[in-house]
Amino acid sequence: MIQLTLDTKGFDRDLEKFAKKNHRDFKKAVKGATVKMHFLAVMVFAPHVTGNLKKLIKMFIIGNRLTGDVISNANYSKDVEEGTKPHTITAKGKKVLAGPASKAPSGWKNISGDYAIYGKSVKHPGTQPHPFMMPAFMQAKRLFYSLLEKAL
Repeated sequence: MIQLTLDTKGFDRDLEKFAKKNHRDFKKAVKGATVKMHFLAVMVFAPHVTGNLKKLIKMFIIGNRLTGDVISNANYSKDVEEGTKPHTITAKGKKVLAGPASKAPSGWKNISGDYAIYGKSVKHPGTQPHPFMMPAFMQAKRLFYSLLEKAL
């Protein structure tokens, strides 16, 4: 008869230490990448005509679930990120489209008082995309991968 007894207490202790250390390192990697993405989206890539878009980019980190979110809450975020196609703008609730005369195109002749009058509808040429979330994500993803490699 052969009897084999394995003492796994040391192994179990080491395994528990490894899990705690790696959880801490994974948490650190998620937090670092999320903070970097938020910083890049706000400070580097987001256009800053009025600053409203930058103010509406928020970051959420949930440590026990190992998740990090960077969200742009501006209702026009998608239009800035992806651009818009040419479209028609029509007056709603007003007779004509008008705006400040100081912002009218140079040489615009249809001005009444302080307002430039554009008509009942105008053809908007669309806008070029100005990505700010995707480039921030791509750079943060590289940081996340490098932090994970160090953790393992």
